[in-house]
Amino acid sequence: MPFDFTLDESDNSLYWNKLNSMNNQELETEYRELTRSRGEGGDIEYNLQMCFDIIRGFYERRGLEIPKVPEDHTIFGYIKQVDTPESSSVACYGYDFFQKILYYRYNNNSKVYSFPNVSLDVYNCFKNSESKGKEVARLRKELAGK
Repeated sequence: MPFDFTLDESDNSLYWNKLNSMNNQELETEYRELTRSRGEGGDIEYNLQMCFDIIRGFYERRGLEIPKVPEDHTIFGYIKQVDTPESSSVACYGYDFFQKILYYRYNNNSKVYSFPNVSLDVYNCFKNSESKGKEVARLRKELAGK
């Protein structure tokens, strides 16, 4: 998709100007910081999708490859992984605050599963639940009934 947005006195133009003044190393650092922030729920407070769209346009215009996100401590791309050693069934989970997707992985399987359309309230209930396995089972039943 070509880099295309209207520049005016807005967050878009301010961010565009910031990126335009960066060298390639600074641009990569900015991309990694955006990725980290998104994995930690920065989308709740900031429009990180807009930032990602603009920064990807800069990568395209400069003929650069978008950096790979290290998989350590992530469950699915940029989603921060929360390990659950206390759970006998769920190894870890993560939440995409922008797309509202709850990801999880079982102890006996490396495959990542997900629940789409999970509100922040439902995610917080899951996060605070005593038994992640029981909560996954409850969500399966609840979401299957919709």
